[in-house]
Amino acid sequence: MRVTVLASGSGGNACVVEAGGTRVLVDAGLSAREIERRMQARGIAADSIAALFLTHEHNDHSSGAPVFVRRWDCPVYATGGTAGAIGLEGDLFTPYVRVYPARDGRVGNLGFRAFATPHDAAESVAYAFESDDARLVIASDLGRAEEPFVDFLRHATTLMVEMNHDEDMLRDGPYTWPLKKRISGGLGHLSNAQSAGAMFRAVGPRLRRVVATHLSRTNNTPEIVRAMLTRLVERSGWNVPFAKFGSIPRRASWIPRARPSPRRSAGSATARCATCAPARSSSSTSPGATRARPRPTRRRWPRSSWPIPSSRATT
Repeated sequence: MRVTVLASGSGGNACVVEAGGTRVLVDAGLSAREIERRMQARGIAADSIAALFLTHEHNDHSSGAPVFVRRWDCPVYATGGTAGAIGLEGDLFTPYVRVYPARDGRVGNLGFRAFATPHDAAESVAYAFESDDARLVIASDLGRAEEPFVDFLRHATTLMVEMNHDEDMLRDGPYTWPLKKRISGGLGHLSNAQSAGAMFRAVGPRLRRVVATHLSRTNNTPEIVRAMLTRLVERSGWNVPFAKFGSIPRRASWIPRARPSPRRSAGSATARCATCAPARSSSSTSPGATRARPRPTRRRWPRSSWPIPSSRATT
């Protein structure tokens, strides 16, 4: 089994899972065009995707789904709550297969099983994919790691688990108090400590790789995650390599570009627009006096012009 991470984090999530000649896309949190571009850069043809699995309806997991599945004619696998939240129920033009938690399913040579997760979404799930003797678990966007979730992680050969925030950084960071409560609450996101604790309890002899995903840009750092996993490996005696994914390249379409600053006329270093320098009458200054150059006002750009989807969840 092979997994290719295309994006991870609050800016967008998407990865390709393949085994036995079957490829599926898990989440589509970037535009369809950006997903296709990243697939092409990794040698993956978009028309080879057999199905799109959605974990939940938040924009950073589903924004590119409608366009992608219509363009490449592949079915969407999602729970009933997720399908209803993004308008798949009753859509005659988008093939949709309902996923039921705790039931096994199969797409080609790839078996799968969904697990209901606690998150502030309609019906979010984590997925386990199986082929031959390999088992991959993809779990992010859940607020707590209870014993049933730990059982779901067991017997995996690869774990891709959310390590969203460092608890101290979140507490002392710039977010508002309501947002801090949402992220750290039981329907929010797993902290580094929560994820590490769940993996420590779930470790088994089959585990070969751990991938930390969905790192917050504001409330976490790759160095903190790496140190946490290093300590965990030393305490547990694992012989497990680990990796981190959480940075989205600036070419992702939602990232705001630098806002332009006002420019002076190329013909004169002192030229200003009429707004910044209103015209003066010739009698306003006595002959020979030095004219004070007016200070240009700073141009402010309305937030509505920034290319950031207003409904994008912040983590």
